[in-house]
Amino acid sequence: MNKNNNNHLAKNNYNYNYNNYNNNNNSINSENIKLTNENNLGIKTKVIEILKLLTFLNRMNNKNIIISPNKFISHRLSSKVNRQLDLLIPVCYGLIPPWIHELMLSEYKFLFDFKTRLKYFNRITFGIQRTIKEMERHVDRHVEKFRNIPIPRIPRFKVRIKREENLLNQAIFIMKMPQIKYRSILEVQYFNEVGTGSGPTNEFFTLISNELCLKNPKIPIWYDTTSSSTSSSTTNENENENENENENENENKNENENGKEKDNKYIFAQNGLWPLPLPLAKTISLEDQNIKSILLIFQFMGTFVAKAILDKRNIELPFSLLFWKYALDYNPKFSDLQYIVPDLYNFLNDCTKLIKKKKLGEKNIKYKGMDLKDLFINFTLPGYPDFELIENGKNTYLNINNLEQYVNLISDHFLNSGINHQLNAFKKGFNKIISIKHLNVFKAYEIDRLVNGEMEKWSKGLLLKSIICEHGYQKDSKIVLWLTNVLSNLDNKQKHNFLKFCTGSARLPVGGIGNLNPKLTIVKSDQFKNPDSRLPTCMTCVNFLKIPPYSSEKILKEKLLKAISEGKDSFHLS
Repeated sequence: MNKNNNNHLAKNNYNYNYNNYNNNNNSINSENIKLTNENNLGIKTKVIEILKLLTFLNRMNNKNIIISPNKFISHRLSSKVNRQLDLLIPVCYGLIPPWIHELMLSEYKFLFDFKTRLKYFNRITFGIQRTIKEMERHVDRHVEKFRNIPIPRIPRFKVRIKREENLLNQAIFIMKMPQIKYRSILEVQYFNEVGTGSGPTNEFFTLISNELCLKNPKIPIWYDTTSSSTSSSTTNENENENENENENENENKNENENGKEKDNKYIFAQNGLWPLPLPLAKTISLEDQNIKSILLIFQFMGTFVAKAILDKRNIELPFSLLFWKYALDYNPKFSDLQYIVPDLYNFLNDCTKLIKKKKLGEKNIKYKGMDLKDLFINFTLPGYPDFELIENGKNTYLNINNLEQYVNLISDHFLNSGINHQLNAFKKGFNKIISIKHLNVFKAYEIDRLVNGEMEKWSKGLLLKSIICEHGYQKDSKIVLWLTNVLSNLDNKQKHNFLKFCTGSARLPVGGIGNLNPKLTIVKSDQFKNPDSRLPTCMTCVNFLKIPPYSSEKILKEKLLKAISEGKDSFHLS
């Protein structure tokens, strides 16, 4: 495109870089789009004042909800952005108006609904090839244009791994390969198994997620709250309440579905996974072998999560929602501790009140009627008696004179210096695939949905709307109606098994079962004389579920439950 013919796009003091296509990684680099005058966003001062007022009102509403947050969404603005994102050439060559990037990646993103922000993310972040594929799939009116454009096929990088060997070490090796960096689609196959394609690959991402949640006494990476008693905490910010409700819901689903709460080999994190702080009592040496191993895992984890987002694979890593905020350079606050270690936060919060009393000159200060020294609390990380906060911390006990030091040390370990190296390593790994700054378009709980997928309640109507019937079945076939009745009554664990059996992943993409790609397809398997003796089979690469023509709904349910229970963990010819 001739740059000289597009001067009308660069008014209002825009310093706009049209060459935003990076030939090395096929990415559209919206980060380089900046405005010379960052104070006006290229629009009138009165509009800026209105935006600031709306931002203030939105924050106040989040603290004490009065109206639905949806009331702040500008549907006209969202519609305008959607029209811009449907234009093939501007999207592919980075000619999206700068004000869209500025609003989307700033505090003004509340003006747009989630679908619009997700659409922006998908079409700006992943490079020209994937962007065109995305638009080809969703924008019907551009089909003719797509037919005339030679679209390079996205390369596929196929690897074979051994299921019985250390999966995590194999995954770390794979994520270091150059093909990963160059945005090819990863496909995994297991030795001695014939399955290939999306099914085994989806399972690979799920299995590695589980590996990262294991307790590892040699290289501990997560703070384990097993020894802490569970307590509920309140918050003054409604947004944080909503996010924690989403997080707890996701955690409960993961626990119920995977049985992790019954298996002591997995980390228990009551408010989501949070890095185990590094010891600050001694100077941290990044050359220390244990420290290097921890940072290597976090760097791998960043690459792994970014690759899952890029290839649209759902994983099962229930990060704390604060983890995502901190990874996006959120300024830490003392009150954040309530979302990581609520019991400890309550105690420390009480301690801050005692510190204020001491500064006011009050004498004989007690904690709930007791002297602090009688609590026998030493300077170690709660739950980790060998983790000293200061030198000789095991033998240094809490008293009114060192109380402020103790509170500051705990806060620093959990929220600042103790986790900065791990977060930086995670971001470094993530940025190898896509820029983590693109996630600023989402709220923390929305990032969790994007990464981990979601579960939903299934009704017969939703299932019939979301599935496709072919090769002998129609949506009014009795087998299909029996199947939707059985699926709508599955519990969470059975849903987990069914999805893993049909797709290789235990989670659904954002938007639920209707957004599976390819669609869940029900086909007839009638090559057997006695269908009641056969089990359902599936083709995970295309989400085909093959069901024999059973004689009753009871037999269908019995055979389906047996198949999803026994056949979800391997891939063979059916």
